[in-house]
Amino acid sequence: MVKLDSGVSGEGNALLTLDMDFQEFDQFSINEKLDYIEARLEKMRFQQKDLDFPEFVERMEAGGIIEEFIEGEDFYSPSSQGYIHPNLNVEILATHEQVLDSSGMKYLGCRFPAPKGIRGSITEWTKQIGNELSSLGVIGFFSVDYIVYKNKNGEEEVKVIEINIRQGG
Repeated sequence: MVKLDSGVSGEGNALLTLDMDFQEFDQFSINEKLDYIEARLEKMRFQQKDLDFPEFVERMEAGGIIEEFIEGEDFYSPSSQGYIHPNLNVEILATHEQVLDSSGMKYLGCRFPAPKGIRGSITEWTKQIGNELSSLGVIGFFSVDYIVYKNKNGEEEVKVIEINIRQGG
């Protein structure tokens, strides 16, 4: 997934697909990886329908990031919001499930609270992340986005995909 810094709610995201397993790609040298990615850039699938490659490249000059896009069965994306007080105490404010479009790239809204089966875990993990942020001197709002899915072996996996140090959802 290639994300523009200026994108909002998934607009400005593009999916760059590999035609090989990620472990195979990971065996390439850095130069081989760069050449491979460069050859695939113009084949990216853009979330924003009226966005084309030249405009995307122009907008990318302002900043962006490349992330691994994880897919799986029974995919959902819970989130937790917290606040780090000036005394560095961490307070969990809320949890929710992010509602995404069928591509999994565009944020449509949310349902409060996060699903019962994951709510306790993400609250605990978000508190741990908040404690780490507070030890670094962060004060204020933060949120942590997760994904939950069944992997190729049918096992449920949970991954942190984003930490926002700002007031979010």
